[in-house]
Formats: sequence, structure tokens, C-alpha cells
Amino acid sequence: MRRCSSRISRQAGLTLIELVIAIVVLGIAAVAILQSLGVQVLANVDPMLRSQSRLLAEATLNEIQTKAFFDSDDDPVLNPGSLPTDVCPTPETLTADDRTTWDNICDYHGYDSGTDGPRYRDGSLMPGLSGYRVQAAVNAGFGLALGSGLSNQAGCVPQVARITVTVTDPRNQPLTLDAYRTSYFDDPGVGC
Repeated sequence: MRRCSSRISRQAGLTLIELVIAIVVLGIAAVAILQSLGVQVLANVDPMLRSQSRLLAEATLNEIQTKAFFDSDDDPVLNPGSLPTDVCPTPETLTADDRTTWDNICDYHGYDSGTDGPRYRDGSLMPGLSGYRVQAAVNAGFGLALGSGLSNQAGCVPQVARITVTVTDPRNQPLTLDAYRTSYFDDPGVGC
């Protein structure tokens, strides 16, 4: 017969309580990591929205800047006898849907694409951009100056206009771009 050893052998391993505690700790850590990833995913959408807003604002600004400074009826180059003291003496009746007939920067003053989203020049909606809104303003008022050489003085033909384009993204975050447009017309008026 064999003799029993007086030593009690100790088994290596984990108890059920230790396993439950480890699972709870890992679960809490996993929840914290997944929540922070969710915030990161939402934060990554913002740069895409801002980038799209910037592209829309730049495209609208470029469209406006390619237009004539003066309305064709009041252009001092085309009509030398006419020296307008206001870039937009009478607002034209235009719709925001079709901009193909807009021929000068002032036609864009007060432009608002509305809540339907931005449109191409022919009035058709841009697909996939229904949550964006494009607005434009043109300021050629007196006192506006660009550096020390160009300014709009009372009684003189305006020389500079400030164009402001604001794009609001689907999260109602506005992005505003400003640019200046000059008339390239040297006013022969006294003191101008």
C-alpha cells in the first residue's frame, strides 16, 4: 500500500469569482473604448462637411467674381457719358433658381439658395447637397476701401466691392468667405 502524502497539493488556476471580476473589468474598458470611437466617428464627419462648405463657397465666389463690376446699362466704359455713383442703382428682379441671365456682381446681392440646397446656374439642384444653404451679399457702399489706393468716395464711381458668401451645412455650421472685386475704372471726376 501506498502511503498518503501529508502535503496537500495546491492546484494552479482561477476561481469563478476572479473570472467574473476580470470579465466585468474588460467589459467596462470595452465600453469606454467604443464610446470614444463613436465620438471620433462623429468628429470625422465635421471636416467633410466643412470641406464641402468651403468648396461650395469658393465656387459661388468664383462665379460672382467672373461677372462684370457694373450693370451693362451703367458701365462707364460701355457708356462713357454715364458715370454711376452707385454700382447697383436699381435692383433687378431676378430669381434665385436661374442665374444664367445674371451679368454683374450686384445681381448676386441677397442671393439665397434656400433650404432646398444649392443649385447650378441653370437652376437645377445639385444632387446630394440638399442640407446646404448658400447666401451671398455684395457691398459697394461708400467708405469701403481696399488698401490705400482704392476706395469708394461719395460722388465718385465706386472702385471696390466686398463679396461675402456664407454656406451653412446640414448641422447649421456657417462658413463665410469674403473677397474684394475692383472695377478697374479710373474715375475722371474731381477729387476721385
